[in-house]
Amino acid sequence: MKSFFSKFIKICPKTGKFRGFKNPAGMAKLLFPIIGIAAIVWILVRVIPKPSRAQYPCMKIAAPIASGFIVYLAGLVAAVFSYKKARVYFRNSKTGYAIVFIVAALIIALFTIFKSNTDFYAQTKSSNDSVFVPYDSANSPIGVARGIFPGRVVWMHDPSVTTWDGKTGNWWDANHTHQAVVDSMLSRSLRSLSGQPTDSAAWIALFQYFNQQHGKGNTGYQAGEKIAVKINLNNSTGTGNPGNTSVATPQMVFSLLKQLVKNAGVPDSNISFYDIIRFATDPIYTTCKAEFPNVHFVGSPPQIGTDKYGNAIYGTNLYGREKYVRDTSVTIHWAQPLTIEKDTLVSAKGGNTVYLPTVATKAAYMINLANLKGHSYAGMTSCAKNHFGSLSVDNDNGNPYIWAPHAAGVHAYVVVHQTADGWDPSIMWNGRPMGSYNPLVDLMGHKDLDGKSFLFIVDALFGQPDEHGSTPISNNTKWLSAPFNGNWTSSLFLSQDEVAIQSVALDFLRTEQAINPNFVFVYGTLDNFLREAALADNPPSGSFYAPSGDGVRLKSLGVHEVWNNAVQKQYSRNLGTGNGIELVQLTGEVTSVKQNNIIPNGYALNQNYPNPFNPSTVIAYQLPQAGFVTIKLYDAIGKEVKTLVNKQQSAGNYSFNFDARKLTSGVYFYKMDVNNFTQSKKMILLK
Repeated sequence: MKSFFSKFIKICPKTGKFRGFKNPAGMAKLLFPIIGIAAIVWILVRVIPKPSRAQYPCMKIAAPIASGFIVYLAGLVAAVFSYKKARVYFRNSKTGYAIVFIVAALIIALFTIFKSNTDFYAQTKSSNDSVFVPYDSANSPIGVARGIFPGRVVWMHDPSVTTWDGKTGNWWDANHTHQAVVDSMLSRSLRSLSGQPTDSAAWIALFQYFNQQHGKGNTGYQAGEKIAVKINLNNSTGTGNPGNTSVATPQMVFSLLKQLVKNAGVPDSNISFYDIIRFATDPIYTTCKAEFPNVHFVGSPPQIGTDKYGNAIYGTNLYGREKYVRDTSVTIHWAQPLTIEKDTLVSAKGGNTVYLPTVATKAAYMINLANLKGHSYAGMTSCAKNHFGSLSVDNDNGNPYIWAPHAAGVHAYVVVHQTADGWDPSIMWNGRPMGSYNPLVDLMGHKDLDGKSFLFIVDALFGQPDEHGSTPISNNTKWLSAPFNGNWTSSLFLSQDEVAIQSVALDFLRTEQAINPNFVFVYGTLDNFLREAALADNPPSGSFYAPSGDGVRLKSLGVHEVWNNAVQKQYSRNLGTGNGIELVQLTGEVTSVKQNNIIPNGYALNQNYPNPFNPSTVIAYQLPQAGFVTIKLYDAIGKEVKTLVNKQQSAGNYSFNFDARKLTSGVYFYKMDVNNFTQSKKMILLK
């Protein structure tokens, strides 16, 4: 027995104590029956009560183990049956039949053992590899936090912003994604991020902090300074109706533009929204241009088709958009040569010189307005990868537009798990290991990209499982994790720390991946680039990140941390245990209009109708007994606007018409107090 176990374990010859396993694979063989039985039991216990759990990652791990063990048992039963048959034939002197069954028993037994072992290792490795596990333990921050409040990330969640049914019209229609609610979400988030009481004060604080950090003194925005806003238009193939593909939310772009002009004091002529390898779609362009005609939208000429080789054909009509201009004096200096990528479809060999556009290089400031998505080879896409749309590169065809990232060669260096080249499936990329170089860090640290970014925004109104335009926003892309619970994400994230905001985005994505079978790409070494960025001055890969070409090594680009759990969503600054991330959680409910959790029987405050409304709406309520009724109106931040009802009333049903023509567009709350009953409702005024 001792010699048997000595094959698997290490024993100290002097002390006789256990020192570890000699061969983990051999140990797996030893424990295979126990693990197999446990996997079967686990599947039965979890899946029978709720069949949808069969798609959970833990089930995907257990299933191959269980199936391998079942095959193993079935093979052994067949082998034993054949052996018993052989014995019967030997006793009856039927030697020929006996030999056949003996051979069959041996073949079945050997095949079963080797096949089940092989499947066990291969399938469980594949299943384990497809489940993301953070490299760092919870609440163990690395890097140096940035911001007025270091490491602060504001998460605003308001389900009333997205009321699309997933079928009618488009997700970005005005009656499906509500501009007034988006405005309120952005306003509250800016104030929370900066710690200021007004939007104007928030912008002043953001500009001043950035300028102080960049040696410009305690100054705010100065006249004539230009601001570039990098938006994600990855799935736009033309300037018209984008359908239900995932692009920057028109309402979010418009809300940010209004904030910059009306509260930050930036003339619309000094503001440019851009994605130089894509095109601003009509819902974004026409809405913004109608109120701010001098704002700029910069990109490439719109694609009007493809040639027989699949290469894009571009038109000459820009439809009011502006064609980007390449700044040949500004390039990106990668920490390593990008020579792996080879894309036969577009003849992009990688390693070509990467230039930046003048819309970025001539700007004094930048805002990175990204989206929240999984990604087929990068695992996730948010702020850093948003700058693939900032690259100007010529490929072998001399095409300076849509194939720029491929011609640069960046794709193969951001892959986090094995996947096919997005353009040429015959080319397979292996996932980059932890502690390897990642060009996303170069993009995050370049002086003319996120080196100019004083605000990072992740638009998560409709979070997506992947980046594909072929996977439109639909009811199939709703999120299952809390607090979304089968609905749209309806969220907005803001931060001054690019590493921190992407760490939070990853925590949300990996939580959803653990329970949602549609999130199939969020696994692999996703946190590698965050660790490299947080430790950019001394990264695990040993890379010398100096992307601006000045030979000066980057400092830490922010703080990376994993939250404590998906229920509390707490980081070290929330817990008071470290200098990592602080997640500030805001909801659509305003404290001053919070209702009682227990509603006395018979009382009711109905939702106003219509809602949204302009200029008037009907408010109705019921009283089971007499009482003094007070109904007050509050704005989006809880400030009292006016009293709507304030009198003694008898039991009964009541309604009245509320005329709001003297109020501005926005989100309001009306709250009713009578006896021990308190209830509030949200209304949206659109003018």
